[in-house]
Amino acid sequence: METEDELIMDNKYVMSPKDMCVVEFLQEILDAGAAVLKIEGRGRTAEYVKTVTGVYKEAVNAWRDDSYNREMFPQWLERLSTVFNRGFWRG
Repeated sequence: METEDELIMDNKYVMSPKDMCVVEFLQEILDAGAAVLKIEGRGRTAEYVKTVTGVYKEAVNAWRDDSYNREMFPQWLERLSTVFNRGFWRG
């Protein structure tokens, strides 16, 4: 059913060819009550899955023990950029 509703966005793409990366604002996602994160690994190498899940596990653990902070971002982003990377997008 068509409506007259309009999607207004600040950029011109609904989906991006870049890899979504939320590690820099993961705290807000977890603070909002998210209990599950889906990490897309289908069709990716084992190294990709290991690196991405490892970085996000560290970030979640840092959030849990209240040590999550901006100083950790460059190291996490660097590690993430070493595996199949088409550039990052914040969603």
